[in-house]
Amino acid sequence: MEDFEWDADMISFWSIERMKKEYDDDPSTPIRFADYLISSHAYGFIPNDDRVYTDYSPEPVANSFAEFIHLYLTDRDKLFK
Repeated sequence: MEDFEWDADMISFWSIERMKKEYDDDPSTPIRFADYLISSHAYGFIPNDDRVYTDYSPEPVANSFAEFIHLYLTDRDKLFK
């Protein structure tokens, strides 16, 4: 996706350039790769942790990026738990 464009469900995947720009090199800071509803919340992972999190919950929405993409393609409602 182009930066700041989104799909019909208002999910926007970020470019590598945007991911680098938004990341501050702190290992405890999540590396964000997508957002929902014009940055209402973001999806990301913490370095050395395969799970995908949102900004609003300490519980992961997926156990890996691959699982996140699978949910995105097959069952998006689970990404909004």
